[in-house]
Amino acid sequence: MKTIDVSLTGPLIVREDLRLNGIVVGDVTVPSGRRIELNGEIHGGILICAGPHADIHGVVHGSLHDEGGTYRIGGQVGSIRAPRGHRYV
Repeated sequence: MKTIDVSLTGPLIVREDLRLNGIVVGDVTVPSGRRIELNGEIHGGILICAGPHADIHGVVHGSLHDEGGTYRIGGQVGSIRAPRGHRYV
């Protein structure tokens, strides 16, 4: 898993397993087969496609839209849309 400590303007598409320590201003997409661990903030939403895993230890100021991934929330999310996901709060 790659670790980055950064503040950036998105949108961000996760291309490899990622530990993100920082802030993203914009939306984040986690494609199938990828994993993200967020230690910080997303000033936008996060899309979790079918298959990936997300650990959120921070704040998502927008919505979390889950299309079939697995996620764990140890922080705050504005809203959750999870028609098929495996949620762990």
